[in-house]
Amino acid sequence: MLKKVISSHKFPYLLFHLPTVPYIAWLSLKARSLFFYGACNPIIHHNGGGSRASKTYMLRNVDRKWLPTTILVEPDRPIDQIETALAAKNLNYPLIAKPDSGERGKGVVKVHNRDELLAAVRGKVHNVLIQEYIDYPYEYGVLYWRKHGERQGHITSISHKDLFHVVGDGTRSVWELASAQKDKKPFLDKAKELNKDRLDYVPVKGERVVVDFVGHRGRGTEVVDAGHLHSAEMLQVFDNITRDINGFYYGRFDLKAISPDSLQTGEGLKILELNGTASVPMHIWDPRLSTYHTYRELYRHWRTIYEISRDNHKRGIPYISFSDAISYLRGWLKSDQQEHA
Repeated sequence: MLKKVISSHKFPYLLFHLPTVPYIAWLSLKARSLFFYGACNPIIHHNGGGSRASKTYMLRNVDRKWLPTTILVEPDRPIDQIETALAAKNLNYPLIAKPDSGERGKGVVKVHNRDELLAAVRGKVHNVLIQEYIDYPYEYGVLYWRKHGERQGHITSISHKDLFHVVGDGTRSVWELASAQKDKKPFLDKAKELNKDRLDYVPVKGERVVVDFVGHRGRGTEVVDAGHLHSAEMLQVFDNITRDINGFYYGRFDLKAISPDSLQTGEGLKILELNGTASVPMHIWDPRLSTYHTYRELYRHWRTIYEISRDNHKRGIPYISFSDAISYLRGWLKSDQQEHA
């Protein structure tokens, strides 16, 4: 019962993490820094990523085959220049627009035409990424880490994100099928907005139609522990992906895949985002896992961050200063207010 409550998307995020605060405080005391985690991934905090983690900066050295085709749009860039850049990359609608610096699916929109594209980029504080829409059927979160000097890393969480979708029965419309899912009621307004052009569409029997493309619990996604997919072959894939990301040691990959086998071979795999220490092992949201397991994993999560940060600090990588932490918080609040404006 308790796990069901704390796993709800309505349960306050900060309250959920409250039981980890004493442990984080203890780790901060041992590190002699409240912001020890800043040494974990210097590519984010100390290597040009800015006050907030830049998605493009973190992934700039990753082989293009792993990434969606993307352009970076600076604030208030003229729409004609944006369309020229899209044409040069052979990018066509629909497209995904999202903040280059953002978290938890905030500000991510699907654009279908010029007017929606203009609305997605107009008046933004931070750069915006415009990406090809990857319509692969599977989405995963993979938490990977590797200490400095290690040849092989570690995968400590694999989660399957089952996006809010409907399955056709040949008689009911997309909207009727979505409305029939009582547990999805809190997400129907957003789904209606996203699917206004196909609410009356009647999918054939067995046809799967995704009604919300953002893989987040606050958008109706169900998270399932997929730890059974872990293998030496999968680990090798992620070792290869991360080998050239200098200054990255810990984080979660959010990926699209053609099939579960894509995680084992790398074929049909696209990286949507790479998140740093602000990410969590997403499999903990699986309602089948106990509350004890959830917080045990979160304690392990923070212990690993501390150990990597401590080792990096010994090599001369600084922790985050108090003034930089305040600057980051101000930037986060400003962006958060803008995305909800």
